[in-house]
Amino acid sequence: KRYLGTVREEDTLNILLEFVPGGSIQSLLGKLGSFPEAISNHQSCGFL
Repeated sequence: KRYLGTVREEDTLNILLEFVPGGSIQSLLGKLGSFPEAISNHQSCGFL
């Protein structure tokens, strides 16, 4: 995954990442309900 930039809209910060096959973060959240903290930390560090 690669960080592409950010877009600020009023009270929202959107983080833009490259496309990765296999589904979106949103679809994974729909399947899992939530991510364990360790996975969230690892993924966040990967694109910040």
